[in-house]
Amino acid sequence: MRALDVTTSRFDRRARSYQDSALQQFLFGPVQETALQLALQLRPEARQILDVGCGSGQLLRRVRPCYPSANLIGIDPAGQMVAAGITVTPPELAVHYLRARAEQLPFVHGTFDLAFATLSFRHWTNPSAGIAEISRVLHPGGLLVLADVFSSQPRRSPTLRRLHRSRAALPSELAVILTTHRLTVVGCDRTSWFRLPDVQVIASSTPDP
Repeated sequence: MRALDVTTSRFDRRARSYQDSALQQFLFGPVQETALQLALQLRPEARQILDVGCGSGQLLRRVRPCYPSANLIGIDPAGQMVAAGITVTPPELAVHYLRARAEQLPFVHGTFDLAFATLSFRHWTNPSAGIAEISRVLHPGGLLVLADVFSSQPRRSPTLRRLHRSRAALPSELAVILTTHRLTVVGCDRTSWFRLPDVQVIASSTPDP
């Protein structure tokens, strides 16, 4: 079985209990809030917003009050996660969910102002292809806010974390990919998670027109 199929099957099995997981409160929620606040600082207005690896849609439900008139779309390769998102999202929030993967986004060039990828990057079968696709579907000057834990990332003390919050070193594995696909880092933040490495939240922009 391919790696993508194994990962998708695992998330399909978790879909029913995903919203009730303790990780929603202690990891996913705080990371999503950090990502959202960084996006609001850098792109306070956006009309088309994409969440790549949306799971059951918690981030997009957080996004709606902050971007009340935006078109919100979430994609996830796990069909049961997409179904869970549709089920738990109130219709009045007008969030649209599609089954798709980062490496093959079903959108035309330059569709989105803003894209999120929170704690999904590690699950992509081809991270470079996924970033290339996101870059493709962002319009000129569009913003990607990506959050994840990177393998070479040390745990910082609280003092060092405050000192380096706005100028954290970009993980080398990500720096090359972003540069290759013409994305420039324009902001960063971190979310602490107990004694494990901080989750880095990195905002990068496509070239201006």
